[in-house]
Amino acid sequence: MKHLLISILTITIATSLTAQERTVVKENRSDWRTEFVTYLSREAALAQKPDGERFYMDLTEKMVEVKRGESTFYVIDEVDVPMIWRDRDIYLHTEGSRNGHRIYVNTKYAGAARDNRVTSEHNITEHITDGVNNFVVEVIDDTAKPADRTPDNRAKVERVWLHAQPRLSIYDIRVSALPDSTGKRGALTLDVIVNSSYNYEEPVDVCYDIYSPENELKYYDVRETTVAGNSRDTIRFEADFPGAVERQWSASSPKLYTLTVFMRKDRIINEYATFRIGFGQTTWEGNTILRNEQPIEIRAARWESDLSESESQKAIRDKKKRGINTLYLAYPQPAWFYTLCDREGIYVVDTANINTDGSSRKVGASTVNDPEWLDEYLDRVQAMYFRSQLHPSVIAYRLAQPSGNGYNLYKAYQWLKEQGDTRPVVYDSEGEWNSDLTLPAPIE
Repeated sequence: MKHLLISILTITIATSLTAQERTVVKENRSDWRTEFVTYLSREAALAQKPDGERFYMDLTEKMVEVKRGESTFYVIDEVDVPMIWRDRDIYLHTEGSRNGHRIYVNTKYAGAARDNRVTSEHNITEHITDGVNNFVVEVIDDTAKPADRTPDNRAKVERVWLHAQPRLSIYDIRVSALPDSTGKRGALTLDVIVNSSYNYEEPVDVCYDIYSPENELKYYDVRETTVAGNSRDTIRFEADFPGAVERQWSASSPKLYTLTVFMRKDRIINEYATFRIGFGQTTWEGNTILRNEQPIEIRAARWESDLSESESQKAIRDKKKRGINTLYLAYPQPAWFYTLCDREGIYVVDTANINTDGSSRKVGASTVNDPEWLDEYLDRVQAMYFRSQLHPSVIAYRLAQPSGNGYNLYKAYQWLKEQGDTRPVVYDSEGEWNSDLTLPAPIE
């Protein structure tokens, strides 16, 4: 193994990022999508515990950390990728780094990404070989350089894992679960985005079912479709739901429906994905946020924490006992955190991982007013949105930590509004148009 480490490090050192390349937002990184894992059985999908799943492999425990110059290398040696994976799309996921990292598979460059508070996903199918494979994640420690003005105090990769999906698979979903026009029934709209990496069109059945908070089957549907090769298609389902208005999600009544999407090809179901969703709607009026048309009297606490899931659950329960009903996040949290807030019944104001200088309004004098940084700002706002947009506990989106204001945050605001989401977008900048309202100051 020592010889292999040396050979991999020699290659990665030789191709280390240049100052100009350090500003690259993404290379060979998948478009942002909801973070989920697919399973071979309904039972596994409902449990949402991927460890031991045939097409999921957590590599975190195999990482060996090696520091060299400005970079830290996380080397994962001798990973046996089963032959059964070879007819699937194989994705490498990374989470946590310092501002930028590059990925190498079997000594070949396979992609780069930034933003350490969310998961980056790379399709590495073409780089995988039968049998033993090796991976290196190179983390660039360049926070002190002018090329990067978005420093973060986390300097390590926290998780690396593999996930293999069928070549005709569930790529993402979009859900709207609102009261209908009468206000007496629920109206569900479900978009299932299907991805094909075949070179030819293929038929598939796209299916879903949904269970009430009381675990009663409320609806199911199947749609036969044909997906063109190397493309994505969106399949839309719509359904009416009696009783959903009486089961709307709120912090005081955190009722969650269980939605399972699955794909059937040649009469065989080859993947399931389960999501917990809440009926209802978040809007605003003046400076008041409304959930299901009822005003929320926000009593907020700041949340800037790297606690484990069990520790976070205890901390949230303790805050609720003290009358706290809302958390103001300093940056995006792990995916499980939003599920925890949905389940525990506490509101969340999510915040993009942006904390830059913004002291000057002169174009180009600060990152927020430098159009060359626009892609980076949009990338981080989009990452925040796609990580938490399915969660009913999220009642507002905050563009950034205090970072001045200007062109890049104006465009980020416009992008969020284009998503058609009824939740307000907020920012701590007095009198500016890219904030829908002013939030109350936190009491903790």
